Amino acid sequence: MTTQSRHLSAYLDDEKFAAVSKLAKERGRTLSGFMKWLIERELDGAREREDKILANQVRILIGVDALLKHHTDPKLFGVVIATRRGRLGSTSDEA
Repeated sequence: MTTQSRHLSAYLDDEKFAAVSKLAKERGRTLSGFMKWLIERELDGAREREDKILANQVRILIGVDALLKHHTDPKLFGVVIATRRGRLGSTSDEA
């Protein structure tokens, strides 16, 4: 599958341009190839960070549900269920 590349420009001051050019040269890349690699690395890292955040949120929800479901005051878990249903429309009552 062939995709057409699009042009992207960045304006840098002399100091930043020199630093980026030096890094590209040290890594054996063209300036364009180095910029592409930086952008791809950042995009991949953003996806990984989003996945980690989502996984941590799920762990927290499970932990809070378990604590509340087995709390000495059973009404607490009922409040959580009612709140989620009000905000999300429906939820699982499993903890």
